[in-house]
Amino acid sequence: MDAKIQQQLLDRSSDFIDKASQALGSTGQHVYEVLVRQQMIQGIGGIISLVVFLTLAIVPSLYLFKWAYKRHQKDRYSEAYLGATFVSLIILLVAAIVAGVLQDSVQHILNPEYYAISMIFDTIKGGK
Repeated sequence: MDAKIQQQLLDRSSDFIDKASQALGSTGQHVYEVLVRQQMIQGIGGIISLVVFLTLAIVPSLYLFKWAYKRHQKDRYSEAYLGATFVSLIILLVAAIVAGVLQDSVQHILNPEYYAISMIFDTIKGGK
């Protein structure tokens, strides 16, 4: 987009927000505070969900690996050790990929105002 068009869009958005805030009065401030709080809650919920998921993924894979290692110690020619190691590594890899959620959740906690404003703009544009 060209800079002139971007500036026009910014001016229109600013005008709309000014008119909406005048119409809402103190209600607008309350809505903004609620949105900021909601972003904090969303971030905390994401972190809690991540911790639960990682616990449910890592603990069983460690027990599986431990079981296979003991079996491998008894029977060196057992293929259970190789299979369990492979499955454990896949589970841990998936858990590490899902851990990418942590970044988004932390950002919601550290900068909830940005996400609140982003939600307002998405609503204005007709998004979410």
